[in-house]
Amino acid sequence: MAWFAEAPSTAGYLAQLNAIGGWTSLPWLRRLPQPTLVIAGDDDPIVPLANGRLLSRLIPGARLHVVPGGGHLFLLERSAETAAAVADFLDEP
Repeated sequence: MAWFAEAPSTAGYLAQLNAIGGWTSLPWLRRLPQPTLVIAGDDDPIVPLANGRLLSRLIPGARLHVVPGGGHLFLLERSAETAAAVADFLDEP
Protein backbone atom coordinates (compact mmCIF):
# COMPACT_ATOMS: atom_id res chain seq x y z
CA MET A 1 0.00 0.00 0.00
CA ALA A 2 1.43 3.32 -1.08
CA TRP A 3 0.58 5.26 2.08
CA PHE A 4 2.71 2.86 4.14
CA ALA A 5 5.75 3.17 1.86
CA GLU A 6 7.39 5.70 4.19
CA ALA A 7 7.28 5.98 7.96
CA PRO A 8 5.23 8.88 9.33
CA SER A 9 7.29 11.87 10.40
CA THR A 10 7.83 12.98 13.96
CA ALA A 11 6.46 16.39 13.03
CA GLY A 12 3.28 14.72 11.75
CA TYR A 13 2.79 12.82 14.99
CA LEU A 14 3.38 15.97 17.05
CA ALA A 15 0.87 17.90 14.93
CA GLN A 16 -1.74 15.18 15.52
CA LEU A 17 -1.11 15.22 19.28
CA ASN A 18 -1.45 19.00 19.30
CA ALA A 19 -4.76 18.79 17.42
CA ILE A 20 -6.09 16.11 19.76
CA GLY A 21 -5.23 18.13 22.85
CA GLY A 22 -6.48 21.48 21.68
CA TRP A 23 -9.81 21.09 19.89
CA THR A 24 -13.11 19.29 20.28
CA SER A 25 -16.32 19.17 18.27
CA LEU A 26 -18.43 17.88 21.17
CA PRO A 27 -20.36 21.15 21.75
CA TRP A 28 -21.54 21.21 18.11
CA LEU A 29 -22.47 17.56 17.53
CA ARG A 30 -26.09 18.08 18.66
CA ARG A 31 -26.50 20.58 15.80
CA LEU A 32 -25.81 18.04 13.03
CA PRO A 33 -29.05 17.54 11.08
CA GLN A 34 -27.73 14.89 8.67
CA PRO A 35 -28.43 11.18 9.10
CA THR A 36 -25.19 9.87 10.53
CA LEU A 37 -23.60 6.44 10.66
CA VAL A 38 -20.79 6.08 13.19
CA ILE A 39 -18.58 3.06 12.57
CA ALA A 40 -16.07 1.87 15.14
CA GLY A 41 -14.02 -1.22 15.80
CA ASP A 42 -14.25 -2.84 19.21
CA ASP A 43 -10.53 -3.69 19.22
CA ASP A 44 -9.05 -0.32 18.26
CA PRO A 45 -6.09 0.55 20.51
CA ILE A 46 -5.91 4.14 19.19
CA VAL A 47 -9.56 5.27 19.10
CA PRO A 48 -11.53 3.36 21.73
CA LEU A 49 -15.08 2.20 21.08
CA ALA A 50 -16.19 4.64 23.80
CA ASN A 51 -15.51 7.46 21.32
CA GLY A 52 -17.91 5.97 18.79
CA ARG A 53 -20.52 5.44 21.46
CA LEU A 54 -20.18 9.07 22.56
CA LEU A 55 -20.50 10.36 18.99
CA SER A 56 -23.58 8.27 18.32
CA ARG A 57 -25.22 9.51 21.53
CA LEU A 58 -24.50 13.18 20.89
CA ILE A 59 -25.46 13.31 17.20
CA PRO A 60 -29.27 13.32 16.93
CA GLY A 61 -30.59 10.11 15.40
CA ALA A 62 -27.12 8.72 14.73
CA ARG A 63 -26.64 4.99 14.39
CA LEU A 64 -23.59 3.14 15.68
CA HIS A 65 -22.19 0.14 13.82
CA VAL A 66 -19.55 -1.78 15.76
CA VAL A 67 -17.12 -3.92 13.77
CA PRO A 68 -16.43 -6.97 15.99
CA GLY A 69 -12.70 -7.52 16.24
CA GLY A 70 -12.12 -4.35 14.25
CA GLY A 71 -8.89 -2.55 14.97
CA HIS A 72 -7.78 0.93 13.93
CA LEU A 73 -7.55 -0.11 10.29
CA PHE A 74 -10.90 -1.93 10.10
CA LEU A 75 -11.74 -0.04 6.89
CA LEU A 76 -8.89 -1.90 5.19
CA GLU A 77 -8.97 -5.15 7.12
CA ARG A 78 -12.76 -5.59 7.12
CA SER A 79 -13.64 -3.64 3.98
CA ALA A 80 -16.47 -5.90 2.74
CA GLU A 81 -18.26 -5.84 6.09
CA THR A 82 -17.77 -2.10 6.45
CA ALA A 83 -18.98 -1.43 2.90
CA ALA A 84 -22.08 -3.54 3.56
CA ALA A 85 -22.87 -1.50 6.69
CA VAL A 86 -22.49 1.75 4.76
CA ALA A 87 -24.62 0.44 1.87
CA ASP A 88 -27.37 -0.66 4.28
CA PHE A 89 -27.31 2.77 5.93
CA LEU A 90 -27.49 4.59 2.60
CA ASP A 91 -30.33 2.37 1.38
CA GLU A 92 -32.55 3.35 4.31
CA PRO A 93 -35.33 5.83 3.50
